[in-house]
Amino acid sequence: MIYILKSLNLYAKDSQKIEHYVVSNLNYNNIKNIYYSYKIAEILNLTIDFEAYLTQELVQNIYDDKLHEFYIATNREVINQEIFLWLCEMARNSEIGFNVEYSNVVDLGEFNTISVLISNLIVRDFGSVLKFKFESDQLGTFDLNKTQDGKYTNDIPVPIRANSYPEVKGWVYAYEGTEKKGEFYISFTTTYMLNYTIESTITSTSASFQINSSIFSNQKPHLLTFGKAFTRIYKDNILSDLKYFNLTSDSPKYSIFSLTVEREDIGDCYFEIFLDDGIRPAIKIANATFGQDSNEDPNKDSLDNPSKDYGADIKVAIPLMVFFTTVPGSVIVMSTKKLMKSKTR
Repeated sequence: MIYILKSLNLYAKDSQKIEHYVVSNLNYNNIKNIYYSYKIAEILNLTIDFEAYLTQELVQNIYDDKLHEFYIATNREVINQEIFLWLCEMARNSEIGFNVEYSNVVDLGEFNTISVLISNLIVRDFGSVLKFKFESDQLGTFDLNKTQDGKYTNDIPVPIRANSYPEVKGWVYAYEGTEKKGEFYISFTTTYMLNYTIESTITSTSASFQINSSIFSNQKPHLLTFGKAFTRIYKDNILSDLKYFNLTSDSPKYSIFSLTVEREDIGDCYFEIFLDDGIRPAIKIANATFGQDSNEDPNKDSLDNPSKDYGADIKVAIPLMVFFTTVPGSVIVMSTKKLMKSKTR
């Protein structure tokens, strides 16, 4: 009747009341009820969230594998051969839902496992019709492989590099052949820690500094592959020079940066020492004064106030740690979104 009235341009009913009535009377024990509700929603463009799992269970329960026919209801009393056509129509035209799982927080150097489970009102498995990929300008493109339980999944590596921090963005795309049929946006936060110690040896003729540093991520240390260290040298509060540390060696667990400057080259000066881990902007990790007396306690030995007794070598080791993390831990995000109105062929 609704279809006829719409076709004759005579429809004047309250669609909201009809929607409320349909939702209130959904019966997941009767496929005729579900199909007619589906058709009413389609004709009137109503927003009705059918329970896909319950509908799929209903289809299983009303099918007779001996007769190869469908019953109208779970009481299995009446067979209707039109039901097969109803199911084909709903399977072909109903929206496909994405259920995407992934970690919301990932350490650099770790993997983020992305899994996709799809279904529509009738079909749980689309066979080989659809293919899935994760595509990210930062990480690249990865196929999601289908598992025996019908999921599409892959472990996506998150390398220790600047463009992987502090957030990775990308899309899960559904392809039918080369044509995109659906998409799902993904973003997750990345974390790491920067560990370092710095030692100084200051004499009457020279100043030497050594920085031992590592990136701690995925429960183990990593070298500063793209890291560097440098110092800004000031005279009379004016920047006079910029010197870079040498990467003297790489141990399995940390990178060693060292620098020695002669007093005859720099005179009395003030150092600001920076460490750049190659991921975040450089940070200042220490200050040191070389030369004239200061107003600080002359017996205090540190990088901020080295001793003024140039007749003896002074070696100061200060363990330091800077944390570059956001929310610790890993949170699984589960979300469902109806994205496609494509037809299964």
